[in-house]
Amino acid sequence: MNPAASIKGIIFDMDETLISTEAVIVHCVNETSKKYLKRPRPTR
Repeated sequence: MNPAASIKGIIFDMDETLISTEAVIVHCVNETSKKYLKRPRPTR
């Protein structure tokens, strides 16, 4: 049986009410910026 066939739904937490993901998103943006722009994203 295909494991993907048993998926009934997907939950998107766009406003971070279930899980606080801000630090993870900032880290990913920073790593991507360093790789492709050769510099980290400016901080606030």
